[in-house]
Amino acid sequence: KPYRIASILILTLIMGSLCLPGKPAQAQSSAPVEAGVFLALEAAPGTVIEAPVQIRNASQVYAIDIELQFDPAVLAAEDANPSSAGIQMGFGEFLDPGLALFNEVDLEKGIARFAVSQINPSEPKSGDGVLFVIYFVGLKEGVSPLTVTNLQVASREGDEIASSGVD
Repeated sequence: KPYRIASILILTLIMGSLCLPGKPAQAQSSAPVEAGVFLALEAAPGTVIEAPVQIRNASQVYAIDIELQFDPAVLAAEDANPSSAGIQMGFGEFLDPGLALFNEVDLEKGIARFAVSQINPSEPKSGDGVLFVIYFVGLKEGVSPLTVTNLQVASREGDEIASSGVD
């Protein structure tokens, strides 16, 4: 009889633990999330060009931190929000407006950094879209790569999502 009570107790504990709410299992996408500039762009000196920084193959993305480097001797950036100090990029439509930790362009170093997290009640995003737009001005003839020097993508829970930058 004690053996039977112990068996029933263990079975009850196992069944009860299966009913507890847990973190749902999520399938991992076979391709990593890609972020960067996917188009080759041209601008004559003195003209403004929009450089959309996009995300592709996104699955359950809630936050992103991306840094791009460009040649400051060839390109400068125009401010998308003149009412704020510094030089900002224009927000895209992929992520909901939330908490912007970084949205700045350093013209001396040739670095653009965009770090944004959605906030509750926004839902994670999947698919493809524009994260932000840099408004570049051609300074002189030449070529400037747009190189992703840092990329971190996170889920709503803060887990890092596999990603790769597109230069």
